[in-house]
Amino acid sequence: LPARFNPAETRWWIGITFTLTGLTLIWLLRGRFPALVAVALAYAILLAPILGVFQSGIQLVADRYSYVANIGWAVLAAGGLIVLFRKRPAQAGLLTAAAAVAFLALGALTWRQTGFWQDTRTLFVRCLAVGADGPIVRESYGRLLSVQKNFPEALIQFQTAIDMNPEYGEAWYSRANTLKELGRLAEAEQSYFKARTLMPDSWRADLMLGLMYLTRMERPVDAVAAIRSSVAKVEIPGTPFFSSRPYLMLAGALD
Repeated sequence: LPARFNPAETRWWIGITFTLTGLTLIWLLRGRFPALVAVALAYAILLAPILGVFQSGIQLVADRYSYVANIGWAVLAAGGLIVLFRKRPAQAGLLTAAAAVAFLALGALTWRQTGFWQDTRTLFVRCLAVGADGPIVRESYGRLLSVQKNFPEALIQFQTAIDMNPEYGEAWYSRANTLKELGRLAEAEQSYFKARTLMPDSWRADLMLGLMYLTRMERPVDAVAAIRSSVAKVEIPGTPFFSSRPYLMLAGALD
């Protein structure tokens, strides 16, 4: 999802123009090509639940959304090709060549697209290259870089996510974890403070803050207080991502 929705962006106008043009052509050709109308209706029905009117994920759109909905267009193309073969048998060779070129072109494009899915980092780089940017992409990419021990670059991604949306608590939390790994403990502490005011599951920030106090800063009293806060939040009904970890960490801190 983009950090800010701007309906004046070129991509939206291209989509709107393409859709309106397509609808106009389908309407004008409805009597001559009823199959076109049938496929268009099937496409619209299959696409409707995933248009994003009721957003249910972190993505604006996804390639997988088009697969089932586009089956009808493939069937229509195949049926049209069969009709042309029957009506123009003398041109069968030309039609076969045209179909082969289309298949090869689509196959090449598919091969190219799957290359962007070879690993997670390649996919994130591709997202950014095509303009699919936003705080969620940046924070997720930063976590991957953190797992790969590339902490300086990860920190840049987390900061970019925060710049895009200062209220995105997950980015503050991930930033704190990375600062801790870099030994910048005072900065990590402040980021944890910020994260726990913004995250819906802020018990995680309290827990990691307490762990840092306990293992890196030799502040056992503060550690117990932070972990007790984490336990208290976990016990609130409906808290996201319930975990028993805060209880285990509290037991260790009190030992």
